Amino acid sequence: RHSGADPLLAESLRAALEGLDPTTRIAVLLRFVEEKSYPEIAAQLELGESAVKMRVRRAVGSLRERMDSDGSR
Repeated sequence: RHSGADPLLAESLRAALEGLDPTTRIAVLLRFVEEKSYPEIAAQLELGESAVKMRVRRAVGSLRERMDSDGSR
């Protein structure tokens, strides 16, 4: 983790994450913050592994679009 992150970037990312539905937000946080594997996330969320992968992939795309439209990247 990078403790010197830009506070405006961090705030933009937080806001973008809040725009995701709760299950997808949890899946993204488990994957990228807690560094869980897709099978671990699937078990925790009681979803299929392919469903978790799809949620994370779509969420990353959505987050990119939101961050780009904010001029945060």
